Amino acid sequence: MLQHLASIKNIIRLEGQGFTGDRHFLVTSPYGRRLKPTDSAKVMLGAVHDVATALAAMAALDPPIIHRDVSIGNIVIIESAQQETHAYLLDFATALAESDQQYDPETITGTYIFMACQVMLTGVHSVQTDLKSLFLVLLYLACDEHLPWARAPTCKISRALKSEALKLRHQTLFAQSREDLRPAVASLHGLFFTPSSTNAVTPAAFLHRLKQCITELL
Repeated sequence: MLQHLASIKNIIRLEGQGFTGDRHFLVTSPYGRRLKPTDSAKVMLGAVHDVATALAAMAALDPPIIHRDVSIGNIVIIESAQQETHAYLLDFATALAESDQQYDPETITGTYIFMACQVMLTGVHSVQTDLKSLFLVLLYLACDEHLPWARAPTCKISRALKSEALKLRHQTLFAQSREDLRPAVASLHGLFFTPSSTNAVTPAAFLHRLKQCITELL
């Protein structure tokens, strides 16, 4: 999969592979760090933009490729000597062509904290659910990693808590999110969770809304 996506920017690069005993390993680049709640709003929104750009390029392929596990652990930040940061999406072990998806609620791929509720119900991912997971990564960081469903013991409880917390009139998440990230959180939330939103949010729409947030921040 990494070889198939090698031409897409902001995706980790495969440099080599081999075996240690009976274990297969990959060598990838570049090497960086995870996003942290203490990162600046500029770094966080820039990282979300970089990953959304990669997801958009994957969605434009024929057939579209979906990552299926967009999460805090699968985004790496690279800091340059010029104090610029760039984000890369990694871990494509579960990535698939969207056309290969099958309905299977018993076999769910991904990380519960960042998983779209519809994935938790059906087991089926899409370009849209990858984007929603990316929004949940931002929300997780903006709320200092404290989300109502973060420590839920089961998928069912996690889904119920997440669904309730993300309702339009539920203001707790916005109130507890960082002030400098609150406008972006509210704006992106509106793409997915208001009565006028749809389940067909495109990468272009996500990136357009995100660019507005970044412009307003700067």
